[in-house]
Amino acid sequence: MAFRLLAITDPGCAVSTRYRVTQFEPYLYQHQIHVETLPWPRLAVEQTSLLESVTAADAVLFQRYLPPRRWLRQIRQRARRLVYDFDDAIIYAESTRGRPRLLLSRWWRFRAMMRCCDAISAGNSYLAELAQREGPRTRVCVVPTTLELERYDRELAQPESAPALGWIGGRWTLPYLEQLRSPMEKLSTEFVGLTIRVIADQAPKLGRTRVELVPWAESTEVRDLKRVRAGLAPLPDEAWTRGKCGLRLLQYLAAGIPAVASPVGTQAEIIRAGAALAASSDLEWCAALRRVLSDDSMGAALAARGRQLAREQYDSSAWAERVRELWCGRVGQPGNVT
Repeated sequence: MAFRLLAITDPGCAVSTRYRVTQFEPYLYQHQIHVETLPWPRLAVEQTSLLESVTAADAVLFQRYLPPRRWLRQIRQRARRLVYDFDDAIIYAESTRGRPRLLLSRWWRFRAMMRCCDAISAGNSYLAELAQREGPRTRVCVVPTTLELERYDRELAQPESAPALGWIGGRWTLPYLEQLRSPMEKLSTEFVGLTIRVIADQAPKLGRTRVELVPWAESTEVRDLKRVRAGLAPLPDEAWTRGKCGLRLLQYLAAGIPAVASPVGTQAEIIRAGAALAASSDLEWCAALRRVLSDDSMGAALAARGRQLAREQYDSSAWAERVRELWCGRVGQPGNVT
């Protein structure tokens, strides 16, 4: 009889669900684990119905979403095994929407979840520390955001000769890219034809810099990434962004293109491993990108190191068994909601 895993996800975070849950489903299926993925329901009647699914499941995974504590109590009472996975510093307000202040109501939910889960997977060490402050340290482990590298291997597109820098993401993260307006305008005067190719659902505001908007699609994102000369991964250093798990930068590494990134969150770990160039100030962004655009051999060596790191540490196939053990095994003991 198949093991039943119920994955309850955040309705507004499809990207997180895709990389932290969905891509592991084929592996789990091979091990007789049936995964039912449901977004947290909005209506109270649907939330009540969800409790029946919790009771029927062998394990329940909350991916990023923090339910109200009254619902968490009922779920904990019914769940045979309760696991929480998160890849953002969710107790803080997002920095693209203002100052990344602590959200007390969300912190209370987070605290309750950390205390009652059987196991917790955090996307990086910063997030793991947040979890360990609120619950038993032994129940927390780091599970990085990973990629299916085979998808990137199958695409054979090559970078264009024109100086095109790339960025991939959703419109809600465009403010991070727009912080590079000044260095991009300066580099545009030095490199004829410089273009910022934005793979997204909306174009950024980068002043006089030439911007090419490429609509994002899952079926074409790898091909579009491989056409650029280098990838951009800017982030401010704040309480919210330190929890970022580096998906954008990881995609550049997997695509085999050199990248320049802010040393924040998981990106700092990748930079320390020599797989990307670091930049924080406008001057540093200009200097790093000049190197990438002017020195093809250096760019190729950087891309090779990035690709190697992606394969060694961020390939989903290498983490699939650990994820299975965490979600479906016996790690820690049940707690109580307080």
